[in-house]
Amino acid sequence: MSERSLLSFLMLEGERVTPAKLFSSFIGGLLLTLETAGHSEQTRDRVLAEYAVGAIDRATDLSLLGSLTNVALDYAAFIEHDGGLSRCNISDVVMSINTRPAKRLGFDSPLEVTALLLRGVAT
Repeated sequence: MSERSLLSFLMLEGERVTPAKLFSSFIGGLLLTLETAGHSEQTRDRVLAEYAVGAIDRATDLSLLGSLTNVALDYAAFIEHDGGLSRCNISDVVMSINTRPAKRLGFDSPLEVTALLLRGVAT
């Protein structure tokens, strides 16, 4: 999940997740989410260039942790409502979460804030 935009997606891995697998899954999920949202290949390539290296760190901002928890609970509720992981359409769930307004984002959606960030408007 992006700290600035709250853009999120699900990573479904059948194996034990290592830091390397987590990073490659992050890149794949990010690119797929941007593609599904209609961002051009040029934009996706520009975003990918910014993620040559990944690092995992503990979140310390309690407000951010609260937002992360809320998004995780929203995913669980959407998936359960749609019949569980085996029956729901993961792409639809991800797009539903990313198009919902968020108080932390001034009631813009994660995709709206992401679009602004990609255009260099927001900081």
